This record gives sequence, structure tokens and C-alpha cells, in this order.
Amino acid sequence: MTSKKKPTIVWFAAITCNGNTHSLLSANASRLELLFDSFELIYHPSLKIDKSLNDVLLQNEKIDFLLIEGAITSNEKFFSISNDTTFNLLNKLALKSKYIIAVGSCASNGGIHTKFTQNNDIQGINDSIDKQ
Repeated sequence: MTSKKKPTIVWFAAITCNGNTHSLLSANASRLELLFDSFELIYHPSLKIDKSLNDVLLQNEKIDFLLIEGAITSNEKFFSISNDTTFNLLNKLALKSKYIIAVGSCASNGGIHTKFTQNNDIQGINDSIDKQ
């Protein structure tokens, strides 16, 4: 019997209240079991996993599914992760990913975060991914 490699998932959290993460973690046990039996979750910022976001960025392997939770900004003074903007990190991850999925309204269109008057470049992933 051959063992088929499970598709990989990276969960990238940008400007978010983590509501989608809470929904994931509140799923019933059989649904979580199905997820983990079907996919290899190689990074999630709220779960104990052996890889850091930096490890994922440095790896040569492609990401099968990049799931984005939260809105994106290029303003590092407003929001950054590991001294980089969510815009830059999203685009680095997108280059390594086969499929990109917006998780929730913030990732889709910027959500409530677009109402912040302190930063006018908050947006969803479609407007943030470099179309090169």
C-alpha cells in the first residue's frame, strides 16, 4: 500500500480578531479529525506546530493551500509581523502557493478594518496580491 502525501495548508493571520480561528477550533471533534486526516497543517499562528512562519518562507516546497485570515496593509507602522508588512508577507507566501483562499470577510474585502481612519490602505487579498 502506498502512502499518498497529504496536501499542505498554511494559515496566515493578518489584521484579524481571530474569529475564523475561533470557529475552526470550535469545530466538533469529527470535523477537526477529518481536517487533520485529509491535510497537513504546516503553519497556524495559534497552534503549536513545529514550523514558524519564517520556516515556511524559507522552505523550497510549495504550499498547496494558503488560507488567509484578516485584512492586509502595507503600512508597517499600523501592523507588522516579524518586522514585515502583511502585504509583503502575503505576496511572498502567494508565490509559493498553488491555491489561495480568503477566510472570512476581512480577508475577502478588508472587513471592518477598512473603517479605520488611521490607515487608508487596508484591503482584502484580491487587491493586495501582486499580479506579476
